[in-house]
Amino acid sequence: MKFTRNEYENLFREFYPALVVVARRFVRKTSIAEDLVMDSFLSLWERLGTESGGGIDIPEEFNLRAYLVVTLKNKCLDYLYSCQLHQAKHKQIYTRNLRLIDANLHSLNAFNPETLFTNEIRTVVNRQLEQMPDLTREVFEASRFYGRTYKEIADQLGITERRVTYEMTKALTKLKLGLKDYLPLILLLFAVNLL
Repeated sequence: MKFTRNEYENLFREFYPALVVVARRFVRKTSIAEDLVMDSFLSLWERLGTESGGGIDIPEEFNLRAYLVVTLKNKCLDYLYSCQLHQAKHKQIYTRNLRLIDANLHSLNAFNPETLFTNEIRTVVNRQLEQMPDLTREVFEASRFYGRTYKEIADQLGITERRVTYEMTKALTKLKLGLKDYLPLILLLFAVNLL
C-alpha cells in the first residue's frame, strides 16, 4: 500500500476533529487536546518517513487509525501523569506553607513582648549590681527600684545630692557597659517599667 502526502493530509482532515474530541474528554482543555492530536499526527509522519513527496510502501496490516488512537492515548496518559505529579507537588508545597503559617500564628499568639529577654536582662543587671560598690548599688536601687528622688536618697544615706548624682552616673555607666548588646531593648523596658 502506497502512502503519500495527499493521503496523509486526507487522514489528518478526516480524523483530526474526532481525535480532538476524544483527547478533550480526558484532558479537559481544547488547546491541550489539539496539541496532543497534532503530536500524534507528527509521530505518524515521523514513523512513516513521508518527508519525500513520492510516498512510501507500508504493509497492509499497518492500521493507521489504530496507530493514531494508541499514540494519542499514550500522549494523553503522559500529559495526565505529568498533571498528577504537578498537582502532588503543589499539594506538598501548599501543605508545607500551611504548616509554616500555623507555626507562625502559634508563635505570634504566644509571643509576649513584655517578657522578651527580661530574665536575661535581669540576670545581667543583677550581676552588674553585685559588682558595684555598696553605696553605688544602694543609690541606684533607691532611685530605679523604689522611685525615690535624689533628695530623698541623699537624706536616707546621709550624703549630698551631688554625691547621689555622681553615684547614679557611675551605676548607669557600669550598666551600660554590661548591657551594651541589650541597650535598645533596655530603654524600651525601662520606659514601660518592666525592670
